[in-house]
Parts: sequence; structure tokens; C-alpha cells
Amino acid sequence: MGESAFTEALLEQVRQARADPAEALQGEGGAFAVAVAQDKLDDAVRVAQQHGVAVTAIEAEGE
Repeated sequence: MGESAFTEALLEQVRQARADPAEALQGEGGAFAVAVAQDKLDDAVRVAQQHGVAVTAIEAEGE
């Protein structure tokens, strides 16, 4: 996987993880499901940042 493909994969992981907390609120999992989804998002952002991938563009997409 080239650097560009790796970067895009990280960004896609963050995009998907950003939707999870909102979806968890709509589901039946309650607070636990929301917490798990938020942890997944936090992890995805952390990994992207550790690899020098800016997630600010994704954050702007969500607005």
C-alpha cells in the first residue's frame, strides 16, 4: 500500500468513525454504545495524527 493509499485509508477510517457516535445515539445500545463509538473515533484520530495525517479537512466536511 503506497503512502497515498495508506493516508486515504486512515482518513476513511476517521470518516466512518465520526458517524458512529451519532448512529449509536439512535440505536438501542445506550450510553455504552456511544462510549465505544467515541473511543473508536478517538483512536482513529490519534492513529492518523501519529502518522502525520491531518484530520481537519474531515472535520470541515462534517459541518
